[in-house]
Amino acid sequence: MGGVQEIQRELMTRRDCIGLLPYDKNDNQVLLLQQFRPGAINDENGSFVTELVAGLIDDGESPLDAAFRELTEETGLVIENKNKDLLSYIGRFYLSPGACNEQVHLFLAEINLSNIDLSKGYGCKDEGEDIKLIKCSIDEAIDLTKNHSPSNITLLAALLELKLRLK
Repeated sequence: MGGVQEIQRELMTRRDCIGLLPYDKNDNQVLLLQQFRPGAINDENGSFVTELVAGLIDDGESPLDAAFRELTEETGLVIENKNKDLLSYIGRFYLSPGACNEQVHLFLAEINLSNIDLSKGYGCKDEGEDIKLIKCSIDEAIDLTKNHSPSNITLLAALLELKLRLK
């Protein structure tokens, strides 16, 4: 009657990553990215996903340093002297713990967005990034993630956290 059943599980091993939501408290705007993602290739709304500034943490790099690096690489924005007071840590979360060990470290970045050029392309060309930036209100961003385009849950989590903190 009751032998031990062997269970096989798959585990995809990946480095941790960061996600960062830039916001400008002076005009109540956030900066979102849209870029091609192969996982969304069959999405009915297209394969360009609306998301945060994001990227893998390099070996020997802290999540905070990765956040500063990715902000510049993906948006052209620079936080002077890597002022840590302008970044706020939300937390660390598993993305898909049923199959993958990757965790995302989420941040908010308080930064002036008034000089951002939305007409040009961004991202690291040598990494195959072709990023379009979108600047909008927090509520417009939440609506966009829920109703109009493929998105990811980390963006919605960061937007909701920002909304709670600004109340």
